[in-house]
Amino acid sequence: METQPPPPAAPPPPPPQGNPAFRAMGLPNIRAKFPSRNWSIFISLSTAFAAAVYYDRRETKRVQKHWCSVVEHLAREPLSTLELPRKVTVYLSAPPGDTITPSREYFREYVKPVFTAAALEFDVGLEGGMVLFGLEFKDPNATPPPQEFKPPPTSKLDRALAETPDPDKKAREEENKKKASIPSPHILPHAYNTSPTPSSLPETFDPVGFIPHAHILGFLNTPIRLYRFLNHRKTADLAGREAAAIALGIYSRPFNLALEPSSTMMTNEDVKGGLGAGREGGEIGRACGREEEAEWPKRVWKEEGTGTGEITEEVVVDHRIGGRMRRFVLPEGAEAVVDAEKGKI
Repeated sequence: METQPPPPAAPPPPPPQGNPAFRAMGLPNIRAKFPSRNWSIFISLSTAFAAAVYYDRRETKRVQKHWCSVVEHLAREPLSTLELPRKVTVYLSAPPGDTITPSREYFREYVKPVFTAAALEFDVGLEGGMVLFGLEFKDPNATPPPQEFKPPPTSKLDRALAETPDPDKKAREEENKKKASIPSPHILPHAYNTSPTPSSLPETFDPVGFIPHAHILGFLNTPIRLYRFLNHRKTADLAGREAAAIALGIYSRPFNLALEPSSTMMTNEDVKGGLGAGREGGEIGRACGREEEAEWPKRVWKEEGTGTGEITEEVVVDHRIGGRMRRFVLPEGAEAVVDAEKGKI
């Protein structure tokens, strides 16, 4: 009995043609499949980081818009013909070890929008050229001062001038004695308590505002810098609140100074003030800017025995001066008061 041959095998199915549009453009046939393990990790981390950046930038804009809305009613208040708009002076300081660019960008991104919304004029500069954001620009068209012509000295002329009597010599000596009797304009810290205060010293100075700027450098501080890169909304809230307090200009308080050893704290405000004041120098010397100083490079401080460094000693403020200084603040609940004044509630 003859065996029949097996039936021929079915031909393999044709490969999928794919998208005809891709095929017309010459692109390969891309088949849908799950990514590999490494690609899954990369896509997950990239997506999470992008989402964190997007959320932070969106919240930053929302926070800036909120603080701009707190002060925007000031721009709509009419001024009389004899009244000038309010103006403040801004001083920017370059972080040690870096240029003025970070401080300039910080002011432009977080502080300037609030001032603009409040129609608040600000001036950054000093007399003598134009000083803008800590950079000094000299006028290139300025004419140099004329130099005095001096004839070449000769031996006969020198002897003649030496023998000529000077009638104004005694007057100059008396003037120099008077100048020597004038005290130096600089007073050392140990002489603060014994130096008299001038009669023209005001009871209180104009309020000032302090806006902190955290800036850290170094490769080993990359985790801290990355955290701050993803938390710009917190920086915008802190800077916006201080800028709004300056723009409103209606709330201010004295700086918290260091309490005397024999003083007694009677109220909760005294306790909070004492905690904020710290020890020596009070809030002016120990609270304002201390967080930034902790992140400065060590080379800016003067090392003992070497004499190197940009900062040689601590700044000491006389208590009689610090007690007359005031600081702009925006207390809790002030936003509701501002909204009530605008007629929102």
